[in-house]
Amino acid sequence: MRNDRPERNLTARLGLLSGTAIMALSLLTAMPANAQDPCDVSIRINTSGKRPVSVNPDEARLKTGQTVCWKVVGKPSETFRISYPDRSPTTSSGESDRGWVRQTITASATGDPEQDTYKYVVTIPGGGEPLDPLIIVDR
Repeated sequence: MRNDRPERNLTARLGLLSGTAIMALSLLTAMPANAQDPCDVSIRINTSGKRPVSVNPDEARLKTGQTVCWKVVGKPSETFRISYPDRSPTTSSGESDRGWVRQTITASATGDPEQDTYKYVVTIPGGGEPLDPLIIVDR
């Protein structure tokens, strides 16, 4: 009879372990989508083949300290670059990392629409003409 007890205890422990694993998995899948997206504004880059054709939104409004993220729609690890031809509202890198570019806005809003507007360029290597949408730093 004593030989049955260790097997039962092992079966019970395995049952508890699998129940715990299932509970942990359900908690992970129940997390809201924005818990994994640390961005205040997400910008989607739409392409036709490898050519960038539009971004959505074309004009993004952010405040100092907020983050903006870019991602090519439907391509999980597309290589691309975000650059600023004149002035930049950020000191963050513009190179994609695992298909994303994430930047924190460091520029302060001045109240002058011309000074608070930053043109940026989306470039996909071998992707034709780059896009030139806007970031506007708000108060």
